[in-house]
Amino acid sequence: MKTVLGFSEGDQLSSFSSRGPRMDAETGLQILKPDLAAPGDFIFSTDVGTGTEGTSLGGTSMASPHITGSAALMRELHPTWTVAQIKALLMNTATNDVWTEPDQTGSNYGVSRVGSGRVDLANAINTETVAYATNAPERVSVSFGLIEAVTAQTLNQTITVRNLGATPRTYNVTFDQRNNTSMAAFSVSPSSINVPANGSTTVTVTLTLDPTASQSHTPDATTDLLQSRLLGTGPRHFVAEEGGYVVLTPTDSSSSLRVAVHAVPRPASDMAAASDTVTVSTAATGVTTIDLTGTEVFTGGNLPYDTMSIVTAFEKVYESPNDAFSPAGYDRGDLQYIGLASDLSFWLDQNDGDLNAALADTTIYMALTVYGDWSTANAYETLFDIYFDIDGDDASDLNLFNWDLGTAANLFGVGDDPSDIFVGPLLDVNASALVDLLIPNEFFASEIDTYLLNNNVVVFPIPAEYLELTSSNSTINFYVDVLGELYFTDSTQITTPGPYISYDIAAAPFSFNDDSGLQGGPFPYMSWYPDLDGLFIPVDYDLSGTTTPPEILLLHHHNVSGSRVEVLTVDINGEADLEAGINASEETPEEGAVMTTMAEATNNGPAPAEGIVIEHTLPVGLTYTGDDCPTVSVVTGGSGSPTVITCDYDTTVAPPNFVLTLQVGSTVDAGTDGSDLVITTDVSYSATSGNTETDTSNNTAARRVCVDGNIETCNATPVKTGSGGGETIGDFVVPNMLFAITPMSSFAQPGDSVEWKVTINNTTGTAINDASINLTLPGNISIQSATSTSGTVSTGTQLAYARYTMGPLGQPRSFSQSAQQTVVQFAQDVIQAGEQVIITINTLIPTSYSQSSVVMNGTL
Repeated sequence: MKTVLGFSEGDQLSSFSSRGPRMDAETGLQILKPDLAAPGDFIFSTDVGTGTEGTSLGGTSMASPHITGSAALMRELHPTWTVAQIKALLMNTATNDVWTEPDQTGSNYGVSRVGSGRVDLANAINTETVAYATNAPERVSVSFGLIEAVTAQTLNQTITVRNLGATPRTYNVTFDQRNNTSMAAFSVSPSSINVPANGSTTVTVTLTLDPTASQSHTPDATTDLLQSRLLGTGPRHFVAEEGGYVVLTPTDSSSSLRVAVHAVPRPASDMAAASDTVTVSTAATGVTTIDLTGTEVFTGGNLPYDTMSIVTAFEKVYESPNDAFSPAGYDRGDLQYIGLASDLSFWLDQNDGDLNAALADTTIYMALTVYGDWSTANAYETLFDIYFDIDGDDASDLNLFNWDLGTAANLFGVGDDPSDIFVGPLLDVNASALVDLLIPNEFFASEIDTYLLNNNVVVFPIPAEYLELTSSNSTINFYVDVLGELYFTDSTQITTPGPYISYDIAAAPFSFNDDSGLQGGPFPYMSWYPDLDGLFIPVDYDLSGTTTPPEILLLHHHNVSGSRVEVLTVDINGEADLEAGINASEETPEEGAVMTTMAEATNNGPAPAEGIVIEHTLPVGLTYTGDDCPTVSVVTGGSGSPTVITCDYDTTVAPPNFVLTLQVGSTVDAGTDGSDLVITTDVSYSATSGNTETDTSNNTAARRVCVDGNIETCNATPVKTGSGGGETIGDFVVPNMLFAITPMSSFAQPGDSVEWKVTINNTTGTAINDASINLTLPGNISIQSATSTSGTVSTGTQLAYARYTMGPLGQPRSFSQSAQQTVVQFAQDVIQAGEQVIITINTLIPTSYSQSSVVMNGTL
């Protein structure tokens, strides 16, 4: 009910005073604490066992008598008032701020640190009006609690203002801000109230939330970002808060009143896998993707003050039911799932297949989920107690659990205050010695906010070297106990014979480290990916010898409560569906014009595809000048016959919804004026791939080029649109409108300037309203100029992909700046029928550019 402060220090908060909010154990609601403050430091009191001597003490035990005495005096003054009304009177009139420095200097604390303020009986005896939360009179203060906002929203609560006296009162109503975050704002209405004698009225408190606001994860100004404990100093976890006081200022000489108002808002995602089934081919090994969809969180790149939603992926190895005998409110101690993953595949590659050497570098990731949310990641609400049997004697050798850096000092026989620096102590059970302090969710609080607070999912990274794994024994044996409020217990031993769960990491069927390089991997020290709409999780698999593959467990760390855990089924009976596509930079070129055509092979899924061959045919009248086949293309024909360009993508894997592209350059021959030239693309599997396709009806595409022809009649049927000059984003169908991107130079060197032409031909016969194009280039490609024959063009940069470069646990990580994209945006209110719009973009390739190609992507 109260916090403590140094009386002799002039309303300065005591260093040992605890803070709020708190979680109600039964309901799980975040409730504001403390209620108010009172002197409780350097208090002289009786000393037990000394006769008539006394001693100076500090703590809640010293503050409580001040509040107890105050309440007794108010009961004497108002014998007919209820307990809740007496409490409200003391809190409403505790209008003295509490400070960081002596004698009311420094900064004043927010409501989650000191409640309504320091108790003041002189104020309390000067009013007969009380104010309190309408929906919780016994609490007095207004608690909006934890609010996970996926979209903008407005919430309201009311305060009841009750006049217990015989004289009407008038109050001006204002809001005094104390805790502030960019995504939230409080307001009050009306600005003035009249409260009749022995009557009441209400004030409305409105909370407005914008989850897209930048840098919304900022601490209270009086909160230190570092905490020091006996075991060291480190960055603390914290919640962003919005708080302050609704202030009622009377128009007469009675006391002012205030009611503390508080919320814990945070942006939340609503992300999921695009399908609850991951389809793989009938081949024993391969790669596929888990496509992500939904509403993401990405407020900016200044982490951890900005927030980015993340997802982690694992093989599901254990599932426990939501126990019916779990007491209400204790689901945070009821185990749900266990998942396992590792980065062994990366280290095998680094160590040339030497399993012993790879295991020495490997990190194992253990995912643990429970059915209810904890508010803090220390052991008092949810304790994960994990035991490992290293030598196979059915006795535990190592013990891993969650704790905080302050309480962990107890391991060394010394006491220390709890902290918000959360660790995973790994103990040698036999030697009673600390092996290591692991970092839950891999990141320190100063790097990225993984929402370790107020969550029900956590990941422990465990160095495999501590488990003494070898090439002859790569199996880990473990069991997990979970305690809620150090009371309710669940355990894998209830349902697992042995009692250990055994898992051979060298035989794991899935790798989530991007071994195939679909996102630039493979990655070590990493079990997570940005949980952003349109991105994907790469899955390399080896399902040799199994017809019933295990399920995949996804943790969406930033999702709202109740939707963070997702289990996916793996189907090994799928076949890929290949679809051919083609685009051309010009539909009606003149003789001698430079042409670029883009052949596409789209994998419509549901299985991944490997060994794809694109065969692109240029008719007589177009002279081949080059292509960008990543392998060596085979070119046949020409000189009076069609030219066939064959590109075998060999071991390149196209996951579902992935597009392979082949860009081919040509010139329009003389003497072709008035000719209709038909270009074709065929997609298939190579003979050596062993893959087949049942439905080949969409494996051929054609495009007609009308030399110096009429744009309104050439390709009058609907055409596929997308991007040229690189990988296509999406598969759009817009009737009779061609959108193509063409680099004016097929080959360039670092330091060169490259011009791009983006062409829009509206052949629909009707005007196109509100047309827009978004174009992106790698972030280190600079734009020198961008113009358009009509409409408006703007340029800039944006963060397209967030990636951390990870080091060993306990060592710094760094944010990858390659996540930036160069952006061009085009908009036009109306593109008239028959109109052609050309966007010209001049770019500069930096001298340090080391990639083999520059890809411009676009969406229409």
